[in-house]
Amino acid sequence: MRIARIGYTEIFINPYLVLLIVLWLLAGLPVESILLFTVVLVHELVHVWVAWLHGLKVDRVELYPFGGLAKLREPPE
Repeated sequence: MRIARIGYTEIFINPYLVLLIVLWLLAGLPVESILLFTVVLVHELVHVWVAWLHGLKVDRVELYPFGGLAKLREPPE
């Protein structure tokens, strides 16, 4: 599910991450839920920023429960 777009980079969240966050919220762990989402998002956004610094374009970022994936438009040389 797409949650945002930064420039030409779309950010998606995997349904399993949504499920994990909901389960943690139901278990009474709201701080941990927000922290998990924030850490994964910031980590991947730093990857996007570094790619931009090197002249690479990132089409898509998908956030998973324990990490993320940044998809480059073209492979680096």
